[in-house]
Amino acid sequence: MSAPEPKKFEPKVPVQLNPPKNDPISVEELSKCDVFAGKDASRALAQSSLKPEDCRAEWQDLGEKEKTVLNDWFSFFSKRYNIVGTVAGTSNL
Repeated sequence: MSAPEPKKFEPKVPVQLNPPKNDPISVEELSKCDVFAGKDASRALAQSSLKPEDCRAEWQDLGEKEKTVLNDWFSFFSKRYNIVGTVAGTSNL
């Protein structure tokens, strides 16, 4: 029997999410979005940074604390938003 999933990052109001999609999404399409538009913000999220130079996909060399922060962001967003695809050309997963 597996342990129940922790309630960390659960939204106050439950969100009904669709199953995740794996459709490729181009960088051009992403550029229509918010502050991290058109960029893979993995490293910036892990470092809690808003610096443009930190908006890049490379995160494997970060310390365990930063990797935990990145994982927490993934948990936070995945409990609130539908996964609609993956960034085309990435291999970080």
